[in-house]
Amino acid sequence: MANGQKRVPFAAQVAELKKKPVTTSTEPTFNHIFACWRIQKIQMVDPYGWHELDMQQIEYVRGKLAEFETRTWNTIFVDEKKRNHPIPVAELDCPDAREWMRDNMPDEDTLWTLRFSGPERVWGIFRNGAYHILFYDPHHRIKLSPKK
Repeated sequence: MANGQKRVPFAAQVAELKKKPVTTSTEPTFNHIFACWRIQKIQMVDPYGWHELDMQQIEYVRGKLAEFETRTWNTIFVDEKKRNHPIPVAELDCPDAREWMRDNMPDEDTLWTLRFSGPERVWGIFRNGAYHILFYDPHHRIKLSPKK
C-alpha cells in the first residue's frame, strides 16, 4: 500500500463494532399474568345463561375457574391452545351467540373459549389481561367441533 499504510483486515474492522446493551421493560406482559376474571357481562338469560346452574354446578364452575387461576395466560392460551383458544365471532355456529355479540359487543370480533370438560366450555372476551366471562356452554353448542 502507498505511504507505508498497512491494509486492515476485514475481521479487524468488524470486531471494532461494539454491541450496545438494550434495556427491556420490567413490566410483565399479559402472557405472564395469572388468570383473572371479570363477571360484569355474564349472561343470565337463555340460551347460554348462568341462571340455570344449581348450587352444586356453581361450586363446580368456581372450582374449575380456581384451577385456571393457578396458571398464566401463556400456559392457558399457548401451551394448552388445543383446549383453550380464540374463535372469530363470525365462525360461531350458534346464531343466538353471534347475534348477541353483534348487538352488545359489536367491536369484539373474537371470543375466547376455555374448556372445562369434554363438551363443556366457558366463552368470553380477553381484554387488558382479564377474561370477561360471557357464556356458559355445557353442551358445546356455540361452536361445534367436527367429529373425529
